[in-house]
Amino acid sequence: MQARDTARTADTRTDESAAARTPARRTAAAPPALALQRSVGNTAVARMMRQDGRPRAGETVQRMAAAGPKFLAMSREWFAEHGTEVFEVDYYTFLDAKNISTKPQVHEEDFKASVRGEWEAARAAQAQAQQDAAAVVEQRRASTAADRRDTWQMVGTVRYANGVGLGNADRNLEDQVRLNQIRVNTSTGHVEPVLNRRYHFHVAGGSHGAAIVFLLDADFRVVPCIYDYADSRSQNRYNWNNSGTNYDSGADVPGLAESVARAAQLGNG
Repeated sequence: MQARDTARTADTRTDESAAARTPARRTAAAPPALALQRSVGNTAVARMMRQDGRPRAGETVQRMAAAGPKFLAMSREWFAEHGTEVFEVDYYTFLDAKNISTKPQVHEEDFKASVRGEWEAARAAQAQAQQDAAAVVEQRRASTAADRRDTWQMVGTVRYANGVGLGNADRNLEDQVRLNQIRVNTSTGHVEPVLNRRYHFHVAGGSHGAAIVFLLDADFRVVPCIYDYADSRSQNRYNWNNSGTNYDSGADVPGLAESVARAAQLGNG
């Protein structure tokens, strides 16, 4: 009897030893970082990793990271159009505009850091564009001469003032004005125009007249401004709608004073 109990005890110890030597097999789950990497890509994972290599948890971060480049490109485009100099303002305005909900308790800082990168990229692009535009304006200022129309860069449109317009019969003349091809007149005949001086040109077959002045805008482009109209004339005395019967109309020219000040800054070609 005692022998059987001894044998039984020995068998139990043998089974326990075997169990200790042979651990139970378990199916290992894919490492969280690897699973996330497969779903959202290396770049998104890198943004979401802690220094110890484990991915941050959080519904918002994972959802936004999974959106990938498309979402970040959307944020950059929005910042380029609406951005200011304050990221915190732009960030929450962007979230509201796109109806995006974030939760600080699920590591919003990762998502916010990614969006900040796009904001900074948009701001850098804006700054570069402004520098490039300023350089173009400076070059135009330096190369424009007030008395040489061949140096003028036209805005491509015609400005009207004081309720003036040209009739359908004179639309071809409007194109000549817009393209800097119009022939202007003074009391001595046809002349080459100079910035900020009053002229007129013949319309309606020569029986009518339109008063014109060439102005400089803030970017040193030339704006032709038609500011008065004469329905008739007696020799060289025009019956202006806004300014009596002088040879050239003396009607008000909006923006003339500002244009004169800009012309003083020109590099004279």
